[in-house]
Amino acid sequence: MMDIFTEAFDVEHLHLNNLTPVRFDMEHTRICARVPCGTPAPIFSQVQGKLLSEYLSRNPKMTFLFEVTGDSMVNAGIHAGDVVVVDCRMEAQHGNIVLAEVNGEITLKRLQMIPNKRTKTIEMALIPDNPRHPPVKLSDFDDVHIFGVATRKMRIEELL
Repeated sequence: MMDIFTEAFDVEHLHLNNLTPVRFDMEHTRICARVPCGTPAPIFSQVQGKLLSEYLSRNPKMTFLFEVTGDSMVNAGIHAGDVVVVDCRMEAQHGNIVLAEVNGEITLKRLQMIPNKRTKTIEMALIPDNPRHPPVKLSDFDDVHIFGVATRKMRIEELL
């Protein structure tokens, strides 16, 4: 049954699939200041005080962070170990990178929605951004849920 757009984000369901979303306290975490990597500047003249949520999401209560595994999205700049920000209130559109569940398995792929003029339907697929991986073509026989749209990615690296 292809019920592609999930009405509500079900965190408990993702725990069952060995995927643990992290709810970050973006509503209270502030970006303190800009840090110049060029000419040093007095910190107090640069204080921003913006909330992290202003940078990461329009819907902080329904935004989750996920660590990426695998290499199917490398041409989109998303690598294993990166963290993607997924907004579960955004409606997925053609071309969006989405967090999807297909037949009980979770994946991060680009949503492709192509109108079929002959059948007057929309053919959908989840497309990797790495030619070494095949697309996931979706049919009416698949159990499909789109949980949210990836809006940002962060590279987490050790500096020292």
